[in-house]
Amino acid sequence: MAIVVIGARVYRVGVQFDLIVRARDGGLDLSEIVLGVRHPGTFLVGVEFPDGRRAVGSRRAVPGPDQPYLSVSGSGSEGAVDQQLWLTPVPAAGSLRLVACCPDLGVAETSLSLDAAPLVAATAEVVTLWPWEPPDLAGSGPPAPTALLEDSWFSDPWN
Repeated sequence: MAIVVIGARVYRVGVQFDLIVRARDGGLDLSEIVLGVRHPGTFLVGVEFPDGRRAVGSRRAVPGPDQPYLSVSGSGSEGAVDQQLWLTPVPAAGSLRLVACCPDLGVAETSLSLDAAPLVAATAEVVTLWPWEPPDLAGSGPPAPTALLEDSWFSDPWN
């Protein structure tokens, strides 16, 4: 079993970590365990900020005020799972600890400490493509159907 952080992308409000899980035994469907398809909550992943605050990856948990949030998404199959971990806010400089365990796969609690200083420094390089604006909710509702040309493939994609 291998659990590897293969990259990180820094955004203004958070960091996305790319995590891969691989099993030598190709007959093992990791998606059932790691993604919680049939064994929810058995693959645990979390972070500890340099100041000691913690977040556990969950698709449902909502953080309290001033608490970090870690969401997990991914896809996988037999022997391989690719996950994205979304962490907000960007941690302060110092040691950021990533923690994982999966008793169902025989993976004891293990951790990796990363220097968060490069993540903090990278936020200065973030380019905002469009400034955020609150949505205009006046007249909100379903969008009007898109006008398509009569011979468009999208006018009848099931035919």
